[in-house]
Amino acid sequence: MLSEYWGILISLLVFVVLLLVCMDILSCKSMRRRDKPTEADGTSSDKLARPTAPSHHAT
Repeated sequence: MLSEYWGILISLLVFVVLLLVCMDILSCKSMRRRDKPTEADGTSSDKLARPTAPSHHAT
């Protein structure tokens, strides 16, 4: 019975580690894809990278 418990525990641990590794690989690929589009002068054409002034809403 104890060996079954350790087998289940180790298999769950391996599953979680593999899941974390896959998520890390996918996030690295998406970050690379986001950084790829650059304009001729070397600046990123991403609209999120533009400087924005802090917005103060009148209440």
